[in-house]
Formats: sequence, structure tokens, C-alpha cells
Amino acid sequence: GSTIFQIDQPLMLCWLAALACLLAYQRTQQGRWLLWMGLFAGLGGLSKYTMVLFYLGVAAYITLVPKARKEWRNPFQYLGGYLALTVVMPLIYWNSRYDWVSFRYQLGKAVDSDAFFGAHSLEFTLGWLALFSVVGIVWGVRAAWGPLRREGLRDTPQVLLWIVSVTPLAFFTVILLRGSFADPKWANVSFLGLYILLGKVAADLWQSARGRIAGRRRVLR
Repeated sequence: GSTIFQIDQPLMLCWLAALACLLAYQRTQQGRWLLWMGLFAGLGGLSKYTMVLFYLGVAAYITLVPKARKEWRNPFQYLGGYLALTVVMPLIYWNSRYDWVSFRYQLGKAVDSDAFFGAHSLEFTLGWLALFSVVGIVWGVRAAWGPLRREGLRDTPQVLLWIVSVTPLAFFTVILLRGSFADPKWANVSFLGLYILLGKVAADLWQSARGRIAGRRRVLR
């Protein structure tokens, strides 16, 4: 494969677009954003099956966050899902004609009876920690965990980004307990949202530092 262009780039672009639509829906409560989200999720699914974890993250969010559970009754959620399924239907149809070859290949990665239990999960975790900066991850997790611990699972953009982004990490960690091999770049979609959270933390710290500096200057005057 090419080192310049891979299937991960379209996946990440579509994941980010779908995430932006989901955040826009949370802010405006306009159902059209869920339809756009479904379109981008479907396009991402044509690039890589990992895109299905986006909807798994959305399902986790509206299940875990009490005020978001009303979304289970929102018809636009299902219309967006049907739109995503329609977009990937050519891929499903092709697989049905060829004995589900790509699905069987991907599912085969999750089973390896010869592997030491948990070895690939550990390899995956150490890999993405090294790939995406241990310092940034530790700082971001600590900064994000504080508000979650104090305020709980509220229907906020920060909580939405946290749950949707952590879902792929949790999924791959569990599935790789008996998986055949681990690839740390599978975590790339998670860090799209986590780095947004990290940027928000950095901006807040910068504003706080500027406020303290301005206060000291006023005192010195």
C-alpha cells in the first residue's frame, strides 16, 4: 500500500465530518444534522469498516447520558442510520456475491487461539500511547476526567466527544484480548475527538494564565 495515501485518510475525514454534524445537532437540535451525519458515516464506511464504531459511540452516549436517552425516540436518528446503510449498500451487495470475503477477513482478525490472552490488547495500548504522545494523553485524560467526576455525565459537547472518542479504544482493547494482531493506528479516529478536548483544555489554561498575568500587572502598577 501507499505511505502517502491510505484508506485511513478518507475514514478520518468522514469521521470528523460526522462528528461535526453530531455536535451541530446537539447545539441546534435540528434533525437535518443527523441526516448529514448519516451521509458522512456511510461514506466513511465505504473507506473502512471502522466507521461503524462511530454509531457505536453515539449509541453509548445516548445510553449513558440520562438527558440524551430521549434520542432513542428521535426518528431522525434512525433516518440517518438508514441513510448510512444505503450508502454502504453497494459494499454489502458486493460481499454477498463473493461469500462475504472482506467481512470474514476482518472478523478473522478477532480470533487467534494461539495468542496469549491479552497480549495483543497490551501491544495495542502501548502502541497508541507511543504513537499519540504519552504526555499529551495523560494531561488530556486528567483534565477531562476532572469535570466528569465533578459534574457527572451531562449532555455537553465535552462529554459527547469523550464517549464517542473512547468507544473505539475500548472496542479494540476488548476485541484484541484474543485477536490475531494489533495495529496502533486503529486508534486514530479516537484522537480526532480527544485532541479537540485537549485543545479546549489548553485554551482554558492559556486564558487562565493570561488573567493571572494581567492581574499581577495591575497590582504592580
